[in-house]
Amino acid sequence: MATIFDSVATKENDHTNLLRNLMDRDAKAAALILSFLTERDISETKAAKCGYRTQRAFVGPGGREIPDIVVDGVGFRCLVEVKIDPELGLTSNQLDGYASCFSPDRENYLCFLVPIDWKHHQDAKKVKALLESRNISVFVHYWPGLISELDHEAPNGQSGELFKEIVGFWRHFRDR
Repeated sequence: MATIFDSVATKENDHTNLLRNLMDRDAKAAALILSFLTERDISETKAAKCGYRTQRAFVGPGGREIPDIVVDGVGFRCLVEVKIDPELGLTSNQLDGYASCFSPDRENYLCFLVPIDWKHHQDAKKVKALLESRNISVFVHYWPGLISELDHEAPNGQSGELFKEIVGFWRHFRDR
């Protein structure tokens, strides 16, 4: 099934921007996505008050750290690392640098959104071992799970049509 995104979103950064834009423009989608990724209930009201940015730079001991998506809210930060290529792992900066992206006065989450056949689970386990001792929750989730979650909650109206188009694109992209 062809979608309007087939020739537009072809690289990891394209998928990252599409995910960020969906969360930034639709509080219901943001609440669903954040609830799925953080494994806690995030209300639509809380999601609407968050800021959503891509490629935000943090300065750490090893230089600049640039997570894919940064979600900031009152007392809340969630970094989302997006992968679409099962072969693409984490850089050495990512393995060591995520800690400098968080502050201790918040609920902190690092969430990986990866293909089911992602070959770098050991990388995520290393990061999780380092960060969870600093009270940062780390989760690995898979695209099909997110797509399934979004499939059940499509909004109505014009924004619902765009929402359905995005979810359909991700479903189709995953099946290639």
